[in-house]
Amino acid sequence: MISQTAPEGEPHFVLTMAEHTEMCGQMARAFGNDRFEPPAPFDEVVYIVENHDRGWDPYDANPGLDPTTRVPYIMARTPTPDAVKTNRGSPDFNEAHHPYCGLLSSMHSWGLYNGRYVMPFPVDFPPGRVGAALREFPADRQTYELVPA
Repeated sequence: MISQTAPEGEPHFVLTMAEHTEMCGQMARAFGNDRFEPPAPFDEVVYIVENHDRGWDPYDANPGLDPTTRVPYIMARTPTPDAVKTNRGSPDFNEAHHPYCGLLSSMHSWGLYNGRYVMPFPVDFPPGRVGAALREFPADRQTYELVPA
């Protein structure tokens, strides 16, 4: 879930990751014009954009509540065991569709835990253990061969 922070007593805007990725997919499909190219390979890139957070589906069905705000945890404060499951589930989901989709999804998850997005993550999740926990890149050599040079 994505939970907007709000002042005490004010309503929070909350949406599921599926709602988030649906919007992202709409943007990916519309991306590109006469000044720059659309995503390529189009079908795979749009698929991963539309599904990059699918590992969150089970969690979003029954989210934990932040005791401080009493609303679902913001992504960066989701308890570590739950965050690892969700962020590992997304690459697994996408790799089942296409190896390249799995690789891009893995790179997204890896980036969350390694400062690519400048987001605070729980201090109890040491960066040195991220790779083992997330399976940051599928072991299948075929995946690497699909990455454009």
